[in-house]
Amino acid sequence: MPTFPQSFPMNGGDGPHSYIHNSSYQKVAIDGAKERTREAILEKLDLELLNRNSESSILRIADFGCSIGPNTFDVVQNIIDTESPALNKSYIQCNNLVDEVTKAYKIQFKKDIGGFLEARAEELVSGGLMILSGQCLPDGIPKALTWQGVVIDMIGDCLMDMAKLGITSKEKIELFSLPTYIPHISEFKANIEQNENFTIETMEEISHPMDYMPLTNDFITSMFRAILNTIIEKHFGDGVVDELFDRLAKKLDKYPINFRRCKKYVNYFIVLKRK
Repeated sequence: MPTFPQSFPMNGGDGPHSYIHNSSYQKVAIDGAKERTREAILEKLDLELLNRNSESSILRIADFGCSIGPNTFDVVQNIIDTESPALNKSYIQCNNLVDEVTKAYKIQFKKDIGGFLEARAEELVSGGLMILSGQCLPDGIPKALTWQGVVIDMIGDCLMDMAKLGITSKEKIELFSLPTYIPHISEFKANIEQNENFTIETMEEISHPMDYMPLTNDFITSMFRAILNTIIEKHFGDGVVDELFDRLAKKLDKYPINFRRCKKYVNYFIVLKRK
C-alpha cells in the first residue's frame, strides 16, 4: 500500500462542490451514533477515577474525523452536551450516576416504603387485598438512560444556564433536589418481601399504551411543567418557571429525544394480600 508524505483534506470552501455541502451521508451516520455515544459516556466514563489519576481538572476531547466543518462541530458538541451534566455534580435528581447520592436515596426509599406498608397493614383486615401500580427501573439501568431521566437532566442544564445569566444562582441549584426516587424492580420487590404483613399474590409487568410512540416536545414540556411547577416555584421564586420551561422547549427542539434508544421504565402491577 503506498504512503504519502502529505495529507489530502476534503474539498474546502463553501462552494457547491465543497465537503461542507456534500457530507449529509456522513452526518446521518454521525447522528445515528449520538445516543450510543451518550450511553457510553454516562455508563463507562468514571470521572472520579479521572480526577484521582490526574492533577488537571481539564477534560480534553479530540475528533479524528477526515475533515473539518459542521459534522466535526456536531460530534464534539454532542460529547460536550453529554459530559457537561456528568461533570456537574449538582444533579437535581437521583439519576443513578453518583454512587453516594444513589445510596442515600435507596436508604430513604427503604424507610418510606416500609412505613407505607406498615400503615396500610394497620388499615387492612386479614385476607384484604392491596393493588399497587407504578413504574420502576429495569435492573442494571440507570435513570439517566430513560427518556424521563434525560428530560430532568435537561431541566437541570437549563437551570445552570440561567444561573450563568444571573436569573438564578448556582448555590440555589446545589440546594435543590427532587424528592423522588425510582427503584429498580428487584429492589422494589425485595423491599416488599421484607415486610412481614403481606404476601405477594401477583407481580407482573404491564404495557403502557404510550411506551412505543414518540411524544411531542410540547407534550413533554407541558407534562413536566405540570409536575414540577410548584416545587420549582417554591424553591427558586417567582419568574423562574416560565423562563425555565421556555428554555427546555428550545433545548428539546435542538436535541430531540431518541425514544428508540432510551431505556424504558418497567410498568408494574402488584397484588398484595394482608396476612
